[in-house]
Amino acid sequence: MLEWGMFFVFQVVIILTVSFFILLGVTHTESKGLRVFGRMLAFTLWILVIYLVTTSFYSQYLCNKYLHKASYRCYHRIR
Repeated sequence: MLEWGMFFVFQVVIILTVSFFILLGVTHTESKGLRVFGRMLAFTLWILVIYLVTTSFYSQYLCNKYLHKASYRCYHRIR
């Protein structure tokens, strides 16, 4: 389970880093259309991060609730 958790954290950190650099680049541009596109792209990435975090916690909740903390890995059972 630890390796899946670390992979999840790695995904979230990479997406937030890309979002930060998109916003950093948007602040230095003069084109209004590119600025709006960059902000929309960064917002979409934030929505993706919120989705990843929410589904991760929800699947862990389902695993604990319905499988009663079994000794086998829960992600093989939830499909």
